[in-house]
Amino acid sequence: MSSEAPAVVCVMPTRDRHVFASRAVDLFRRQTYPNKALMVVTDGAPLDIPNPVFPGGFIFQNPRPPTRDGIGSLVDNIRYAIKLLTMGGYFGATHVAFWEDDDWYHPERLAFQMSQVGDAPAHGYPFTNYYHIGTSMRWEGPHPERASNNGTLVRRDWLIKNGYPDTRYPDVDLWKSIRGGVLSGNPHKPHCIGIKHNHGGLGAGHRGMCTTPDAGWGWLSSKIDDESLEFYRSLGHAAED
Repeated sequence: MSSEAPAVVCVMPTRDRHVFASRAVDLFRRQTYPNKALMVVTDGAPLDIPNPVFPGGFIFQNPRPPTRDGIGSLVDNIRYAIKLLTMGGYFGATHVAFWEDDDWYHPERLAFQMSQVGDAPAHGYPFTNYYHIGTSMRWEGPHPERASNNGTLVRRDWLIKNGYPDTRYPDVDLWKSIRGGVLSGNPHKPHCIGIKHNHGGLGAGHRGMCTTPDAGWGWLSSKIDDESLEFYRSLGHAAED
């Protein structure tokens, strides 16, 4: 990667959710940050990624043998990716960002986080937004002391020293172990929204805390781009709740 901006590697674990994962790749391409890479780690069929090298970034895949089913598969893929990032040079990357294969991201996510993190070990958003596309139900709430995994960016040297927690809730325990991390962002203009759905298993179908109705998809349409909205609406209408 060639740019005066510090390099960021985004880690995207996935497994046999090609429709969502392809959308996540497109959302990565739209990031305005000028020096970035996306590492796709899968223990299922690899993605078809045309034009993996583009101005300001590139995309590469690291397949691995299957381990276990369910959400544990994605967690194992994250740990595998972190292990690779702490062993190799990886283009001089200074930061690692977590990139979920089925969530929505604003084009300014990486640029904003890199503008905020400074010399701190991590940056995250002190709030979370979830949307269940099968029922048009949403949830939003604060995280005053930590960020969700899908909105976390960490210094690579911190990960080399401390690793990724090998616990039941690694995203929670990651922020418990970070000292001096920065939490900032506008809850009314989120840079990431966790998408809940009924496609591809891996625990994605549960509605969880999404209990507030969104009549006519009005809330979601005010937060995301029109193309992504139509994508989620088409899958939501096809889902069985």
